[in-house]
Amino acid sequence: MLPVYVAGPMNHSWWAMIVLMVVSGMVFTCMVFSYLFLWLVNPSAWPLQGFTLPHWIWSAAAAALYVASAALIARASGRLRGEDRRSPRSVPALIGIALVLVSAASAADLTAQWRAGLSPSAHAYGAAVYAVVSYQIFFVLTTLIMGLYTIARWLAGKLDSVRRTTFDNTMLFWYYTVGQGLVGIVVVHGFPRLTGGA
Repeated sequence: MLPVYVAGPMNHSWWAMIVLMVVSGMVFTCMVFSYLFLWLVNPSAWPLQGFTLPHWIWSAAAAALYVASAALIARASGRLRGEDRRSPRSVPALIGIALVLVSAASAADLTAQWRAGLSPSAHAYGAAVYAVVSYQIFFVLTTLIMGLYTIARWLAGKLDSVRRTTFDNTMLFWYYTVGQGLVGIVVVHGFPRLTGGA
């Protein structure tokens, strides 16, 4: 007897998503290493003179929004599995709200740098910061596409507690995006403060 449908680690697409996250994590690690290397060779100008770091409330808000979006996806997963007594019909709504939150988190991070007057072309610091922020925006946009596709699958009746590979892959990518976003916030907002930035 062969199964007609498998989900989780038995599904090849699950492993493809794991490989994608590993490769993406390596690229992001190289980006963070570049940021730290540039600081190491010029610590007195990191951040550049005269630049005031964005207020911490921006980074705190972005982090909270990222975590809240992941929590909603976890709740949607539980409802899809039937672990929650509430109807799984709320799954698309939970994904939709999570999409708004993850987008707002990324927007808050970008807005913080923009309002602080940081330019990517004025100094290596600005270029490194915007590289990290832009890389994260790409992942958030990809998450938006995956989330909308998952909602469309649900509305078409092709997503349920058994046939949930689309949701599982979206959830894996979502968690990676949130984790990467949180690390990016620590690097871009927290590290300069730890090293005595303005």
